[in-house]
Amino acid sequence: NKRKDIVFILLGRDDDHYSSKFRKILSKTFKLIPPVEQKKTVDYYQAADLLIHPAHNEGFPKTLLEAAACGLPIISRDIVGVSRVADKVFKTDNELVELIMHNILKPSNKSQLPHKYTWEELEKQYLKIFKQL
Repeated sequence: NKRKDIVFILLGRDDDHYSSKFRKILSKTFKLIPPVEQKKTVDYYQAADLLIHPAHNEGFPKTLLEAAACGLPIISRDIVGVSRVADKVFKTDNELVELIMHNILKPSNKSQLPHKYTWEELEKQYLKIFKQL
């Protein structure tokens, strides 16, 4: 509530029940949007300034790849493999709050994922692996 310039949007199913927690804390700056068709999620990624993925236990989330492909900066909880895609990772809720409060990622800090995974870059990575075998 200290940052009136931020609007939090939860898009999709609320399996982890974040919306009730967020509504209590962020009564005026939180919106829950029900699931939309997959092709329309791109519009939300492109309209956003930042993707925050707070899940505690999940495999590697497809959401992060989709957001990165749209050039969206990403903050994610430090779970399996996300540090390869996310711009910043956090372990505790307090760390997340600090990242948000200090606006550590500006919209111009676009994710580097598209540059990390070009065909040329993937070829280099595969050759490196094959040479180790």
